Amino acid sequence: MGIVRDVSERVRAEEEIRRQGDRAGALLKVASRLNAQLELETVLRVVCEEVRAALHVPLAALLLYDSKSRAFYLAAGSGLPPGFAQAIQPLPLAAYDELRQKLGSMGLIPDLTSFLTWAECRR
Repeated sequence: MGIVRDVSERVRAEEEIRRQGDRAGALLKVASRLNAQLELETVLRVVCEEVRAALHVPLAALLLYDSKSRAFYLAAGSGLPPGFAQAIQPLPLAAYDELRQKLGSMGLIPDLTSFLTWAECRR
């Protein structure tokens, strides 16, 4: 005689709780580091570093939009190849719109190299 119990729902719930705990921990770490810094450049760099760590990705970059030039500029990055930050040119709004149309909703681009070549980044 034996009892069989399906615990798959419980396992899924425990995994979700763990994921939410990891996210909360990452946010707490970011908040703690940001509270210690007041310089914008440092804050943006810290955000990139923590995004890399939280998403387990090799690099993260943050672009800010300048309405006067109608282009996005690299504001901070973490894990970027040597010389990339110095070589990258502003991303015109039209190029961003084209990229957005290819990807649909944006926020995280899983592999920018599949959309832009190094030469295109240097334009």
